[in-house]
Amino acid sequence: MANDPYSMCPCGSGKKLKFCCGDILTELQKAFRLRENQPEAAARVFRDLLKKHPDKDVLVRELSGTLFELGQTQEARQVCIDYLKAHPDQPNVLASLSEICLKEDGFDASRRLLHRTFQLCAKSNPLAVAYLAALIASMMARSGCLMSAREHLALAVRMSTGERQRNLVLQLVSFESEASLPFPFRSAYQLLPVNFNDDATQQDLRARKLSVLGCWEPAAIIYNRLADAFPTEGSVWFNLGLCQAWDGRLREAASSLHHAASLLSDFDVATDAEALAQQLDLQLSEERYSTLSVKLEVQSVSELLTRLESDPTIRRHDTHDHSECHHHDGTQHVAEFVMLNSDITGSAITEASQIPESVADVDLFDIVDDEEASEGDTTQPFLVVTTVENNIDTAIVKLRALAGDLIVTRGDQEKRETVEFERPQARPFDRRFYCPEGLTQKAFRTLTRQMEPAAIEQWLSLPLSALGGKTALEAAGDASLQKKLAGALLVMLSIAGRFDQSPDLDALRTRLGLPARQPMEIPEGAVVAAMPALSYERLVLTKLTDSQLQELANRCSVLGLRDIVRKALDEI
Repeated sequence: MANDPYSMCPCGSGKKLKFCCGDILTELQKAFRLRENQPEAAARVFRDLLKKHPDKDVLVRELSGTLFELGQTQEARQVCIDYLKAHPDQPNVLASLSEICLKEDGFDASRRLLHRTFQLCAKSNPLAVAYLAALIASMMARSGCLMSAREHLALAVRMSTGERQRNLVLQLVSFESEASLPFPFRSAYQLLPVNFNDDATQQDLRARKLSVLGCWEPAAIIYNRLADAFPTEGSVWFNLGLCQAWDGRLREAASSLHHAASLLSDFDVATDAEALAQQLDLQLSEERYSTLSVKLEVQSVSELLTRLESDPTIRRHDTHDHSECHHHDGTQHVAEFVMLNSDITGSAITEASQIPESVADVDLFDIVDDEEASEGDTTQPFLVVTTVENNIDTAIVKLRALAGDLIVTRGDQEKRETVEFERPQARPFDRRFYCPEGLTQKAFRTLTRQMEPAAIEQWLSLPLSALGGKTALEAAGDASLQKKLAGALLVMLSIAGRFDQSPDLDALRTRLGLPARQPMEIPEGAVVAAMPALSYERLVLTKLTDSQLQELANRCSVLGLRDIVRKALDEI
């Protein structure tokens, strides 16, 4: 801590040291030194100082932080609460209490305290808001509330500066680049204008100010009241749905957005609302199919390798990233294989339907340190078979037939573990093609692209809950389902994109009797990243500036919108 009496006090009060913590500087410095190696002693010093100077919030923050690190969470919490009884809404202590409650009780239980803290700390201590928002973003991502995770991370970026901000920007870019996540959840969204009534406009302004601060529950309360007063205004319901989604309340958000879509007169805006609602419905749905893995203990790794490599439908496929390999200590990843449904060679392939597909991945591990491996309950070399649930029996039967007595795990000892899961709508696109020797990558890509129309046809014939159990083809003639069908196409685009496929939505809309998307122009200074990705296809590319075109191409590349990337690059 600085000793110049006229320097700014490091406690964050904004006062000069002489008029703030100057009289306790020596004791504070002592406690800070003790905190590194003797936190119990530091806590005693902070307690004694707080008894003498009960109004100094820096002592409350340091004592509660030290106690929390020691695991004395109840006392840490109580220290903050006692101080706030005498000094209500002191922002820095509120931030300390919010951190404790968030880490101990979770976001739902701490929501109102956090939002109060955000409002009071936004100007006086924005870095505290950034820290808390980043913590919430991590929690939301783990719980599957992806829109909330992205928006809290964006809030953390806005509230940060310097190196901390640069690190948070990288985290946000990493999140938005995660191809396994639906692209609508990796996008920014804007609240719709609410200007049909002077009082409503004022209420909307209040809600927007709260939204900028990350206080989405109080913003949602305002929109909920507006929805009660103006139940047929779609823009209010849309804004309510966004605030609920950003606040991590997916079920309420989906319901509000569905209702907004039914009320909005602009077909394109209604389509985007419906698509977002359906994407949230998929997050909440229990319908799924799983990818499973089974561990089979084996003996004689060298003999097993010989047998595996003797089968023409099992191909060595050493693309594994060993730096990301998370097998048990004391084991070594020996080889990676892919089990195919045919043994055709590249030179024999004349049409797309002949391309072999993966039945399962097979990974072989050996023991390199008996003691370390045994700590992980691994005593023998083993195979791990990974595939979708409807292929697992076929894969294991084939491996047992091929390996014979080299597999020592009995059938009744097999344990199936779920690695990941997918929604039923992904099945038509979830095909894992294999490029055999003798077929160039260019020819392979050309042939696999030829398989995309078949996946679309299969999807068009799937019964969809969003369409009341009808298929897209069946819903095409129902005028009451137009918005839902148009939204379902956008959801299908997000699913297909995760499997590197890019359906022609314009052709599908024409086929299904849906209105074409209306072109949209944006001002020269508009930032493409601030727009909803669901609207990118509506942009008039010839009207974009060079920098906007480049931003659009880069952004769509990150989001996996291949068709728009190609169009933007062509225009460039």
